[in-house]
Amino acid sequence: MKTRFTFLIVLFSIFNLFAQKYESGYYIDNFDTKIEGFIKNNDWRNNPKSFEFKKSLDDNNTTISIESCKEFNINTISKFTRAKVQIEKSDTKIGGLGYDKNPVFVEETIFLKHLVSGKNILYYYYDQGLEKFFFSNETTKVTQLIYIKFLIDENDVKFKEEYKNAQANSIMQNEAYKRQLWENVKCEQTTMNEISKLEFNKSSLQKYFSKVNTCNGSIENIVSNEKKAIMSVKAVALINSDQIKFNGSGANISFDRKVGFGFGAELELLMPFNNYKWSVFIEPSFSKYEGQKTITSGIDNTFSQGVKVNTSFIQVPIGAKYYFGDSSKSAFYLGAGITITNIKENTIIDFESRTDLYFANFTYTFFGTLGYKFKQFAAEFRFNSTNNASPSNGYDIQFNRSTLALKYELFRK
Repeated sequence: MKTRFTFLIVLFSIFNLFAQKYESGYYIDNFDTKIEGFIKNNDWRNNPKSFEFKKSLDDNNTTISIESCKEFNINTISKFTRAKVQIEKSDTKIGGLGYDKNPVFVEETIFLKHLVSGKNILYYYYDQGLEKFFFSNETTKVTQLIYIKFLIDENDVKFKEEYKNAQANSIMQNEAYKRQLWENVKCEQTTMNEISKLEFNKSSLQKYFSKVNTCNGSIENIVSNEKKAIMSVKAVALINSDQIKFNGSGANISFDRKVGFGFGAELELLMPFNNYKWSVFIEPSFSKYEGQKTITSGIDNTFSQGVKVNTSFIQVPIGAKYYFGDSSKSAFYLGAGITITNIKENTIIDFESRTDLYFANFTYTFFGTLGYKFKQFAAEFRFNSTNNASPSNGYDIQFNRSTLALKYELFRK
């Protein structure tokens, strides 16, 4: 098993090397020189600190760091600007909330992604779950929009008039971004009521900035399209290679490897970053197994008896995939995860002349998979770690399955 996973890691590295996708673009260096060429489009989930650049597709790549680049643009896809900013990094998730409603700033130099360009620019920053927004225009340098979720403590409830009707440890919000927008980003048609209802999220802020820019007659009003997760549903046919081995309770049995068939469906969710290279999936399926063997025992192996297994499985692999290319067209992929197996109730190793032994109803194994997708079609080979399907410590039932899965995409949305 260890050898197989090592093999997958090596394949991952090789495929990733050849799956590099460079798009036409440019960057501006510290001397304000615009350098055109090709930039590796990683469709970054976290805002980058560097990027890979080539003058031509035949050249070797060069790593361009944030220290040597003021701006870079992957044409028609994304644009990033370097900025030295005062940034507050309070968490907005419930488990990470503090008691301070006031921003605590630190100075950092970061790449900010353009969400809306024009007279008023909206920027986006994301790093390991931390999501922040910035803006700038002709009169305001790059400034963070302030939104802080915080808890109020008992002293605030007791002594501060604004919290007299609240409970200790309840969640409050500092929505300073609304005043910032009212004072710095508006047009003659903007109303305070409109801003008071404005939610602090990417979609709402993009719409607001775009509306204000249009109202102000901005010549350039480019809105970065927000990517969404893609759902894919596939029908699956399975060709399984199964083997069962029994050890204990006075017998050692190895059934011959059997080829069987199964069917199922895959529900896959492609993540809206890194060019949809990552996905999570679940693939319930149904299959059967039948095996039989004659074993001998006693002095000089003079006694023989038949042994058989006849059962069915519902298996539910749950895992993640990585595509080395365009997941909507043609790409190799690797996957890994866990398979939960429900074995037919009261499945036994059926001995002709001794006490039968039972299988467990539920087991789990780890799996790895290597596949190739071409448009709606996909084929993959999946191998599993050995599964001990015994419900007892008195004996082992080792169930091993390797699978060739053939898939057809029914729809993608």
